[in-house]
Amino acid sequence: MKNTTGWMAILLLSSGALAATDSAKRDEQLMQQYVSKVSKALEKHFQADASLAGQHCELQLRLEPDGLVVAAAQTAGDNSLCVASLNGFKKMKKLPLPPAELSEQIQSINLTLEP
Repeated sequence: MKNTTGWMAILLLSSGALAATDSAKRDEQLMQQYVSKVSKALEKHFQADASLAGQHCELQLRLEPDGLVVAAAQTAGDNSLCVASLNGFKKMKKLPLPPAELSEQIQSINLTLEP
């Protein structure tokens, strides 16, 4: 079953924020674009139903530079959504490639999912 609900994913760097530099605004824009790509990719591999509406899941992911997910763990949230999300990531195997400017910052991320 395809995801028929709206989907929102929020990526947070493990450090909690982008470094405050002259390029921070550009980095934030790149991060928002990357979040959108990850959300769309997960939707293709995610089995959702109406019972997951209103739930949230927080995951911590470790990535290789090529987007390969090498570790994924639930840090908080509703178990049913987190299990479905983790299964979606297993099917994906790789996340979309992050922008080159952010590849080092996106090796460890926290992801909040809300269908």
